[in-house]
Amino acid sequence: MPTRFEWANVSSITGLPYEVGIYEDGLEETLPCGSIRFQHDVAPEEEINGTTLEAIITLCQARLQMFQDNPVTKCAENADAIISLQRALIALDQRRQRRIEQGVYGQFVPHTS
Repeated sequence: MPTRFEWANVSSITGLPYEVGIYEDGLEETLPCGSIRFQHDVAPEEEINGTTLEAIITLCQARLQMFQDNPVTKCAENADAIISLQRALIALDQRRQRRIEQGVYGQFVPHTS
C-alpha cells in the first residue's frame, strides 16, 4: 500500500493561501483538500483577513482531544501531541507579549527575545 501524507503548496507571495492536498506515492497527481489563508500585514485586532497560527493549533488540539475522548483512539502519542501544541501556544503568546512590550506588535520588524 502506498504511503499517503498531507502537504502544502507554499507560495512565495505573501498573503496567498496554502493549498493543502494528499499526495500518494507512485501517483503524479495530488488530491486537493482545501486551502488555508493566514493573517497578513496587520494585527488581527485591527482587521481580520485570515486565520492565525494560534487558531490552527487550537483546531488541531480540539481534534486530538476528540480522539482522546474516545476509548478506541485514546493513546499516549495523542496526549504528547496535545501537550506539545499547548507549549506552542504558550510560546506564541510569549512572543506576542514581548512584541507588545517592545512596541513592535503588528509591525513587520524584529523584536528582542
